[in-house]
Amino acid sequence: MRKMTNKRMAAFSAVVCAFAASVSVAQGAGKCYPSGGRFTVNAGIVLDGMTGLSWHQAIAPETMTSLAAQAYCTSLGSRLPSMTELYTLVDITRVPRIDHTFFPNTPAANFWTSIKVRQQARTYYVNFSTGEAQQIDGNNSFHVRCVR
Repeated sequence: MRKMTNKRMAAFSAVVCAFAASVSVAQGAGKCYPSGGRFTVNAGIVLDGMTGLSWHQAIAPETMTSLAAQAYCTSLGSRLPSMTELYTLVDITRVPRIDHTFFPNTPAANFWTSIKVRQQARTYYVNFSTGEAQQIDGNNSFHVRCVR
């Protein structure tokens, strides 16, 4: 398993905030967000005002492999998020590392991303306990949050 170092995590955080450069963004304390509130909820979908992404508020009812996670999200008319997209939900000022007001019942656990490691059967995931992104064999069973 390959971990992101603190230096890499800081650089990745800067990339995530740059990802949201089209909106008014404040950065600090391990998060970046638009001024005036970031999330709104409508019928179980959370609209992220920073990225423009629409997240399923509820996670999948059970953990699953990376391949099953992709099929599950597709069945909802959504997709598995990229590592950059999923990492935009990380808030290192909280434990678990996510805003529970908008994403209730999210465990401090691993969540699949759609990013595969080239030439390997490995996939990246984001850990909402530590706020780190790592890679592991895609046959492991992790949580899923879909996006559209």
